[in-house]
Amino acid sequence: MNYNDFEKLYRSDAVVFHLAMDLFMESGRDLIESLSDTELAAEAARRLSGFFADGKIHEIVTAAKDFSAMRTIDLLAYASRCGINLEGAPVGQPGVCPVCGGKLGYQEPDSRGYYVLNWRCLDCGATGKECYRKTFDGHYDVRDAGGDLVDRRKPKE
Repeated sequence: MNYNDFEKLYRSDAVVFHLAMDLFMESGRDLIESLSDTELAAEAARRLSGFFADGKIHEIVTAAKDFSAMRTIDLLAYASRCGINLEGAPVGQPGVCPVCGGKLGYQEPDSRGYYVLNWRCLDCGATGKECYRKTFDGHYDVRDAGGDLVDRRKPKE
């Protein structure tokens, strides 16, 4: 699996991506590689309790097999490039767009037990949420002006 295939799966079908990753992590590379597609599909169906159609189970199994064929370092590098937050650290600075570095314009607060400010960049049009837990916590759900999720870990050029 190359990076473009990995990112496409991550962005286009998060359910398949995450269930395949869970299947891969729980079963392990050796078991996945030793089972036939039929045996692996039966195991996936058992774990998913029949919530998914056979076609979706096949997609999950295929992705898990693709993950098992990857080197661990490549799997982690691809996850990082896709913007999957591996370490849980905050991203960004308050009031500064994590996409272009422009100034943020704030909308009404969206409070759910902590303080969240919805924002739109006044320069590039990106949107996101700025979260505070007594102090600035990070930017989440960052999207460009077209509404596409932005890779938060990509360094500003």
